[in-house]
Amino acid sequence: MKKILLVSGDSFTDRNFRSASHPEMDTSFPMWPDLLAEKLDMRLINLGRSGQGNEYIYSSLQDTIEGVTGVDRNQIGMVVAAWSQCFRKDYQHRHSKGNDYVFYDYGQWVAERVNPHGDVFGWIRKSLRTYKALEYMCERYNIPYVQTQMIPLYIDWLRGLMPTEQEEAEGKVRGIDDTVYPGDAEKDVEAILKILMEYDDIINHDNFIGWPISRDLGGYPLSVKEVGLSSMIDRQHSPYVISKYDGHPNEEGHKRLANAIYKHIKEK
Repeated sequence: MKKILLVSGDSFTDRNFRSASHPEMDTSFPMWPDLLAEKLDMRLINLGRSGQGNEYIYSSLQDTIEGVTGVDRNQIGMVVAAWSQCFRKDYQHRHSKGNDYVFYDYGQWVAERVNPHGDVFGWIRKSLRTYKALEYMCERYNIPYVQTQMIPLYIDWLRGLMPTEQEEAEGKVRGIDDTVYPGDAEKDVEAILKILMEYDDIINHDNFIGWPISRDLGGYPLSVKEVGLSSMIDRQHSPYVISKYDGHPNEEGHKRLANAIYKHIKEK
């Protein structure tokens, strides 16, 4: 029996992703988890869900690794966590609603774009603790793993949140409180970089693609490096994204993401 490739993430990982900016577009092409599973000759379990944050990503992986969902942990051959933005808020309902976002048969995860509590510094620390927790869990069970910051962790918050692709498609405009960062972004970036470096001796560099995740520190989010996405706001034109209106990877972009992760696995 083939080993399992277990992955989780947000819309850059979701097998059911559909473009809100281009709803007519066929996005049924193989995405990076499918391509990576083929390269590794593994059976794929893809837990990625559009809009979800890091709490969901970690929780979905933990419950699967711990056997809560009925998966045999001994069959897991590789775990890949493709981390999202720090300011997203995830929470779980007890009862299933029967839609595409159901992960457990006894509950449903819901994501909000903005966490109403705390600030960007606390959200970043929470994410970093989550990244380390995944290391502890995989190493405890001797499961090979890779993690990467798939999209920028914090920069979109500092630059001021713009409408989502769906909101733009619907012609909606967000209020000023959602689009203008209230602090001193330049000063706060310096504080954020110090927080990241507090974890530099803690995070396993060999298993984290792009660490320390900020280009200011010599790292990178994977989508920035491989797909040409400088931020979720810019959506700069790139041959590897869906369009200038939708910064998600296209078919060629997913190939680049899969190749980068595969190369890292084989080298490390």
